Amino acid sequence: MLQALGRLYRPPPANEQTTYPSSNYQESGYHFARVALWALSRVRVRLIARSKHVSTLSAIITTTGRSTLHEALDSVRGQTSPADEIIVVHDTPEPPALQEAGVRSIWTQGASNACIARNRGVEAATSDFVAFLDDDDYWLESHVACARRAIKESGAAVLCASFWKRIGDNVQPEKTAPTSIDFNAFFCRNPGLRGSNLIIEAATYLRVGGFDPSFPSQNDLDLGIRLADHNVAYHGITERTVVFRRHEGPRLSTRGSTANRNGVLAFWRRYSERMNHAEKEAYAAWVAGFWGFVDFPELAEKG
Repeated sequence: MLQALGRLYRPPPANEQTTYPSSNYQESGYHFARVALWALSRVRVRLIARSKHVSTLSAIITTTGRSTLHEALDSVRGQTSPADEIIVVHDTPEPPALQEAGVRSIWTQGASNACIARNRGVEAATSDFVAFLDDDDYWLESHVACARRAIKESGAAVLCASFWKRIGDNVQPEKTAPTSIDFNAFFCRNPGLRGSNLIIEAATYLRVGGFDPSFPSQNDLDLGIRLADHNVAYHGITERTVVFRRHEGPRLSTRGSTANRNGVLAFWRRYSERMNHAEKEAYAAWVAGFWGFVDFPELAEKG
């Protein structure tokens, strides 16, 4: 207890008026108690000041030009707690023809890479936190409000919301946000970190390197591992405020796609040496069963 109080104590700034006990008590328990109370009061002042700060949040929508963009954008505009900034990153061959009121539009000049698009959005953002949304998904109206509350209450730098899944007109519960970020959890599945439910402090995102453009898919798994490696403060939001839309159009998660195939190889080459035998077996089984890839010589040599 004494050591803890000693660590809390810091001399006041030179311009701060502070009354100390008389020097007659400098060696007494009374003096220590007074100094300890002063130190605790300073901590309390700092905590109160921090609690009054309301973190700003930028919503970043990345789009490849899908017709569902307007629904995604409407879901961001319809939040009960509006985002401080809305950014739409157009990862399209041609620049956007229509400029939306109240929306910052960025064009990637045809990068055709979701990671580059997300990174450009964060680089342009001016808020403390960013919240991502793919153009074929959408948020429920409480998403930003839940995010703000969770940021304030948890103090986390990284948060994930929980999902609904929509297939046609049918909507049902899907992934629940993970309770913690453990790098092992990303070796054979995605525990619940995606491009539409991630809320992250912009400075933390940039510090860990953001989404890696060398991963055409499985870039969310890669980011999750790097966040775990950096031991970031994380919080899972149990409220389901994100709707993941399952559709027949192309997306990064499309079974058998070239992007998925290249992403699997990139992930295996980077992380297979960190996996134990059981994790390698589980990853190869997941890739074969979920993604339909069974002809990878590298994965066949699981060792």
